[in-house]
Amino acid sequence: MTLCCWSFKAIEGDSSKNDWLLQFNNGDSLKINITQSGCFSFGADSLVISKNFGRYYLKHQNTNRQLDSKDIDYLIHFERRLVEVTKRRGHCTSTESFVFNYKNEKRIYNDMTCDFMGVQKLFAYLKIASL
Repeated sequence: MTLCCWSFKAIEGDSSKNDWLLQFNNGDSLKINITQSGCFSFGADSLVISKNFGRYYLKHQNTNRQLDSKDIDYLIHFERRLVEVTKRRGHCTSTESFVFNYKNEKRIYNDMTCDFMGVQKLFAYLKIASL
């Protein structure tokens, strides 16, 4: 599947079991903590994706808006791409870190490749201010 210039592979195993957003029940939420750090810069931010009354919502800073099915697909595939990027070795002085927190579980992804630019892609797609 190609989405926004990326080619995605399934997460190892049955991807639906690994995609937290597909497992959401009403009242569930996923928090994504994001940091960018480098020689001359540092930034941190977070997003919360929640499900209430059968609908998904994004909370970022003072913004709270409903997400559609395309947004959820994008977020699922974005995390799958992070799995791939984290496996690659990078020699960049800048690092983007994404920590996904859902219930009592945590997934940590670090990009040190300088070519993925996940923060910019994610924030641009969701139309929210970047770090």
